[in-house]
Amino acid sequence: MCIPPHSQGCALGYDSAARWASSLLTLTLLSLLFISAPAICDAAERPAGPNSPLAARGLVERLLPGKVDCFTFRVIPAAEGRDVFEIEGGGNRVVIRGNTGVAMATGLNWYLKNYCCCHVSWCGRQLELPQPLPEVSPKLRRVTWAKHRYFLNYCCFGYSLPWWDWQQWDWQQWDWQQWDWQQWEKLIDWMAINGINAPLSVTGQEAVWQTVCKKLGMISGFYLRRWEWYLPGIDPSFPWHDFSDHTGVVYVCSMVAIAQVRDGTSNTYMVGEKFINSDDYTSGKDPGDNHDMYIGHNNDCVRWTEYDPAAPQNAGTARQDRPGAVDSYRFGGTHSGGCQFVFCDGSVHSISYSIDPVTNHRLGNRRDGEPIDAGKL
Repeated sequence: MCIPPHSQGCALGYDSAARWASSLLTLTLLSLLFISAPAICDAAERPAGPNSPLAARGLVERLLPGKVDCFTFRVIPAAEGRDVFEIEGGGNRVVIRGNTGVAMATGLNWYLKNYCCCHVSWCGRQLELPQPLPEVSPKLRRVTWAKHRYFLNYCCFGYSLPWWDWQQWDWQQWDWQQWDWQQWEKLIDWMAINGINAPLSVTGQEAVWQTVCKKLGMISGFYLRRWEWYLPGIDPSFPWHDFSDHTGVVYVCSMVAIAQVRDGTSNTYMVGEKFINSDDYTSGKDPGDNHDMYIGHNNDCVRWTEYDPAAPQNAGTARQDRPGAVDSYRFGGTHSGGCQFVFCDGSVHSISYSIDPVTNHRLGNRRDGEPIDAGKL
């Protein structure tokens, strides 16, 4: 089953929307290139300072209260520019060496997992140390193959991080509250013991975008409202931009009420069949049919009715499924004459594959005010 189209032709216009999205992508890449990249490289290549063993001891105190004196941390050189850790000893004390604080933390986790059968995860922990401490002999040495170890993505900052409570290790007992420093500290500790040295940090990035746009003269007069549409601002923790200019029924975070279907519920698509490569009905290889129904805003469950008068050959009308053909943007079906659509009034219609592309475009737009000629369906 497919959830319906959105048409971008009413508010900004399809070309305008694409142009603004492209500009925003360029700014994002510039921000990453000139702001994030140097910070990542500096953090990854900076040698351990005199406070690195102290930081590692602080991590032990948080993970293993009262056990900090069981571990000694020392600084060693990097291995040809790569992070490295060493472990040896046992009994009453284990010595862990590393070229950075993160390398030391990774060595600690290696020892806990592989010698003490301990475990630290997002959902639980087992940190009962055996006594005496297991012996590591001869000395263990590990050099990482990855210079930069990346973690997190943009969606994490809106879907997971704002609500996760590390105080509750039971998934069934989440305490839905905003993060505080204790929760951040636990996540940072988890990243350290797992060797992460390049976590994504997007807090406040919309302020950077706005500053860059202002310096380029792109946030003023006519352009001001356009950038407000695409820069997050209603809720800074939200990872998506504002898509409220979209004119279909389903789009990113859409909550369209009946009253907002201004063209009439009997003139607006709600759900339709989707086009699939007939060779891949059961393989899951079609790019528009390779996820489950809960994937969210994705070509698996959203299709479009786009129409550009300058390129009518690319009109987003439905097509019959065919072998070897891949098109994860349009509607379609197995039937020979047309595919099935549910309109917003609940009625079901078979829409011909030869439907007038302008009419098809209007049916995907809930508020363009244009009439629908029923004879062209």
